[in-house]
Amino acid sequence: TRRSSDLGIKVKNMVLFKNCFLFTLILFITFSGISVNAESEIPEIETEPLYVSDNSFYFGVFTAETKNEAKNGIFQNVTDETVFYASIQNSGKDRCITLKGYLNYESVPLHILDSKYDQEKISVKDGTNIVIPFKIDAEIRPSANYKFLISMFIGVDLHESDTNFGTTMYGTSYDYFIQNQPENIVDLDLISEKPLHYIPFSPDRMAFMINTDFSADTDIIKVPPAELTLKRGEEFSLAYRIGNAYPKAKSCLLLVTMDYQQASINNADYLCIDTRDNYISYGEIKLTAPDQEGKYEICALLVPDPKTPVPFVPLEYSRRFTLTVT
Repeated sequence: TRRSSDLGIKVKNMVLFKNCFLFTLILFITFSGISVNAESEIPEIETEPLYVSDNSFYFGVFTAETKNEAKNGIFQNVTDETVFYASIQNSGKDRCITLKGYLNYESVPLHILDSKYDQEKISVKDGTNIVIPFKIDAEIRPSANYKFLISMFIGVDLHESDTNFGTTMYGTSYDYFIQNQPENIVDLDLISEKPLHYIPFSPDRMAFMINTDFSADTDIIKVPPAELTLKRGEEFSLAYRIGNAYPKAKSCLLLVTMDYQQASINNADYLCIDTRDNYISYGEIKLTAPDQEGKYEICALLVPDPKTPVPFVPLEYSRRFTLTVT
């Protein structure tokens, strides 16, 4: 009788285990199904016509509603559930890229909705023509307007200290206006600071540069060195010069990235700088080197009149250089 009782207990345990297993399996299938269904709700979008020629790249952003419309840099009635599409075309050679987003000029994550591209560095082969769906991972209120700056950096697997390309053509950035309300302005708490100097500007000079040249009494704009070597955690200064990059702009917003992450400049996420026609706005910014040794690319871009919609053109870059931390 005891053996029969033990056998009965084992049978009951087996039944209980089986039921628990089946219940767990049902839960797994159910929630897996929700995930799959959520992915399948993303509408399929055809790629754009080819805009690239030999050894070039293209980057643009659209929604399902604006894909076939003329590009004017404005998205209307946007929420945090709006699906955007990054259109990327590449020709001439394989490239490595990264996408970075900023809402009202503060870095925000981009929720990539296609697992093939959900990575920090994305490899794009020669001949690539793709669209990458994503959402802005931040609160977007229907009662407010916003600026949405998005950058595609290329050559993120390379360092200027090794390549010496000496170019500003290392990516494309756009400053989109998200218009959820009728007024053509974004409520940003921006105060344009005066530069240290206004220098008379020769039109043939470069329009925008950050470098290590602190000669404030000349309109000659020197290119930065390919490499700047610093100690871990060391504070350092750079000079900025803003010429006629945007002739009609009353102010420009300066944003700097370090290894493609938004860098703190003068203890702020960005600087808004007063500009004048036919003058170079000269000033200096302070940054801090990372705490880990390695090579970090320094990039900078310029946004005209950040509170209002601007003509839809790619933003100006300064020359990129490498910060080597020892």
